[in-house]
Amino acid sequence: MAKGFGNVYILFPIGKFKAVWYPHAEDIMDKIPYWADIKDINDEEELKRGMGSDSIDDFRDTLKSKIQDVIDNCVTGPLYNIPPKTEIMINCISYYLVSYRLIDDIREKMDEI
Repeated sequence: MAKGFGNVYILFPIGKFKAVWYPHAEDIMDKIPYWADIKDINDEEELKRGMGSDSIDDFRDTLKSKIQDVIDNCVTGPLYNIPPKTEIMINCISYYLVSYRLIDDIREKMDEI
């Protein structure tokens, strides 16, 4: 669960939606380096020291390849096929967000119905 990221919410899409996920990591950002803002990398020596590449062009090509691999391996489909602890991205026009802290209260009220 995303508790380490602050407030956690349960998302309920309204109407049609698509779910997309990357099944090879709990957090898709684990597969894309945090320094992925390639337009700001322009110091050749810093790049060689910090990124382990021989040139800015080599670094950019490697980074683009990693990002493309993540995109190519994303999956869309029924939500019941998603492995546990997988980050899910939802594409929808509108949605409800419910604080996870309220889930026990909601379950209790639903049991009364």
